[in-house]
Amino acid sequence: MLQLKSGLPVVDPVFPSGSVNICFATDQNYLPFLAVTILSLRDHADPHCNYDICILNDGQLDTSRFPFDKLQTDHFKIRFLTMDLKKYPYDFSTHLSGYYTIATYYRFFIGEIFRRFDKILYLDTDMIAMSDPQELFALPLDDKIFAGGTDRCHFLPIEDNWRSYVATTLGIPLAQYFCAGIMLMNIAKMRAAQLLIRSLQKLDELGTPQLVDQDVLNSLFADKTLVLPPCWNVMWSVFLQGSKREQTLYKKQALPAKIIHYDSKVKPWNTPSAYLADHWWYYARQLGLTPKKLTWD
Repeated sequence: MLQLKSGLPVVDPVFPSGSVNICFATDQNYLPFLAVTILSLRDHADPHCNYDICILNDGQLDTSRFPFDKLQTDHFKIRFLTMDLKKYPYDFSTHLSGYYTIATYYRFFIGEIFRRFDKILYLDTDMIAMSDPQELFALPLDDKIFAGGTDRCHFLPIEDNWRSYVATTLGIPLAQYFCAGIMLMNIAKMRAAQLLIRSLQKLDELGTPQLVDQDVLNSLFADKTLVLPPCWNVMWSVFLQGSKREQTLYKKQALPAKIIHYDSKVKPWNTPSAYLADHWWYYARQLGLTPKKLTWD
């Protein structure tokens, strides 16, 4: 069995009691977009509640030109946590496909890093909050390891090769497949299930999973995951790829959105006139971003 070296950061809660704990994973390229996501969270945060925002990264971030300090308040704290995967005897680079980076595999380590927490809400960096995440964070998980987002495969026609991949390679029913871009995580259950070691073993078995760590977590834990109502993960790709009929049906099921997930390779910062992109730009402009200026001087 693979033994990991010591060196994982183990994080204490920043507040002495009671907080909504949210985790991101990012690299330098996504910092501007992460700032927009965090502003949307703060805009909907309950001023009487504490929010502990932790950002996993490789330690190479240059945040000097980014307004993260200005986004903080007494009840809304932002911390950057270094993840140096070079310390571990595992080559994640051989398990990447498409535009994914090693940061996507940070999710495997969350149970160990946040072992002193009860729950963590993991969010992708290409999201906009449309409601207070406190509502989702309060969801009881009971015997579940995760509560995960409803995936677009439940709303769009599925190609036979993808359906076969999920059933045969991942070994789960398509109806159980969830989106790992939003996950409420039960830390004690994750550690009891030995999620980190089992995920690395499953990754070795799968080789190069099509949707990287999302496929690994589905293959192992789909039957231990509560799939959230679609309003918590309104997937932009459905509106970009679906027929008018499919889009109309999806609107009835998923809107009004509590979280918008710009999950496509097409992003709102590149297509500001697209449907739902205005919500992203509402916050981006507050931070001084424009379609011609997607960073800070």
